[in-house]
Amino acid sequence: MLAPLLLAYAGARAWAGYHELRRQYVVEGLFRTYQPPYPDGDAWVIDPRPGDLWTEVRDRYRPGVPLPPPPAAPTPEAWTRALAALDLPAHPAPDAWSGAEPRLWFGPGGPWLLTGVFGRQPVFFDPARGVVMAPERLPDAPALELTGVRENPW
Repeated sequence: MLAPLLLAYAGARAWAGYHELRRQYVVEGLFRTYQPPYPDGDAWVIDPRPGDLWTEVRDRYRPGVPLPPPPAAPTPEAWTRALAALDLPAHPAPDAWSGAEPRLWFGPGGPWLLTGVFGRQPVFFDPARGVVMAPERLPDAPALELTGVRENPW
C-alpha cells in the first residue's frame, strides 16, 4: 500500500528535478543582464555581447589605459604593432595551444581573441557573436600569443 505512494512521490520529484535542471536562467547584474548560453551553428554562445575586438583586448588586459588607434589591417604584423602601443607583449604563437596564454587567432572568420579552454574546447571572443565556446580544436592558422598578461578577476 505504501509502495505506490512512494513510487508516485519519487516520480514527481524526478519530474520536477528534470525541469529544474533544464531551466535557462537570466541573471540581472549591476550593469547588465546575463543571458543563458545558446547554440549557434557548431558552437555555444556563452556571453552574447558582440563588439569591437580592439576594445575587448584593451578592456581585458589594459583597463583604464587610453585606447590607441586600432590595427591598420587584420594581419599579425599590424596587430603586433598595435599591441606594442598598448604595452602588450605579443609574439608568433607555436602550433600547439594549451590555453594558458591568450592569443589572437587569424583564421577564417577571424581575428578572434582566444581566452582559454573549457575541458578541451577553446573559448574565444568573436566580434560578431561575443564569447563563444567551440566544439573542438580550431583549424591551424597564424596566431599571436600574448605573454605575461593577466585578466582582472571581475
